[in-house]
Amino acid sequence: MSTVLPPIPLSGDVSIPRLGFGVFRAGAATRSAVLTALQVGYRHIDTARVYKNEADVGEAIRRSGVPRGELFVTTKLFELHPFLQQRDVVAHCEALGIAVSAYSPLTKGKRLADPALGAIAREIGHTPAQVLIRWCLQRGWPTMPKSVTPERIAENFGALDIALSDDVMGRLTALEDGTRCAWDPSTVV
Repeated sequence: MSTVLPPIPLSGDVSIPRLGFGVFRAGAATRSAVLTALQVGYRHIDTARVYKNEADVGEAIRRSGVPRGELFVTTKLFELHPFLQQRDVVAHCEALGIAVSAYSPLTKGKRLADPALGAIAREIGHTPAQVLIRWCLQRGWPTMPKSVTPERIAENFGALDIALSDDVMGRLTALEDGTRCAWDPSTVV
């Protein structure tokens, strides 16, 4: 199986890179983390006004020297990972031609030590984080892992260089238990 994942075409001759970089609650490390991500090769950044770090993201983009036309900045995402697949939401969006983007693919670290996930990661020789990211990517979702650690930023980007077999994809998909690791939008009034 090829590991190359082309960008997802959108309307108007625009394409969205499949792997992005999340900056939610990155705090003072936002600027350096985004700069590292851009240097590693990320070209898709997730930010939002509520994060209160748009100025730092913008400054990192300016400092990086990466032309703005090569970057995709996004703000609307769903929590998606093998443990929370939100199939109804995804199916609805896909039926309308909406590209669904995944945040918290790493479960905010809460499920990285899951025994079944760990067994799969060891079996294929990659980290649990890379496996979770790649699962989302192979589902066809632009995916936004977050880290402020340069080594992890690069490790996460390495998910582009692996491929999961149909068997592994099925085993990961079977892990769904409805676990929400981030905030629950149904409780927002």
